[in-house]
Amino acid sequence: MDNKIEYQLYSKSVSDLLLIYQMIEDSLKLYIEYSCKLVKIHLPKNLPFNFTGKEYENAALGALIKAFSKFSYNDALIEELKNLQTKRNFIAHRALVDFMENGESKDDMSELKGTAWLTFTKVQAELSILDKRIRNA
Repeated sequence: MDNKIEYQLYSKSVSDLLLIYQMIEDSLKLYIEYSCKLVKIHLPKNLPFNFTGKEYENAALGALIKAFSKFSYNDALIEELKNLQTKRNFIAHRALVDFMENGESKDDMSELKGTAWLTFTKVQAELSILDKRIRNA
């Protein structure tokens, strides 16, 4: 296959994968925001709590995972997110350059997409549980 076509296909795969990673980040931001709302609901009114989650609006994935870990007991998902972070950083900052330098990908993009999508669905499940807790508070 033509190297230009291979690069275009790889570039599309990288973009698709980055979209899933962005969806994970956005879901973590929402989880943090919802968690802050739930804390505020349960705290006595005379105890100030001025965190809204908006503090993480422009946070990197590592900071989002760290904040998420403060609000979640799902240690398996936290570990999964931490493991995903290294690959996400490579894909976001280095994958296309490496492909241009080597003419090939070292990663199975379909496997990475599958893993990222599964992680996204797990974060969404946690978000759904949290949403129900807020509605019942």
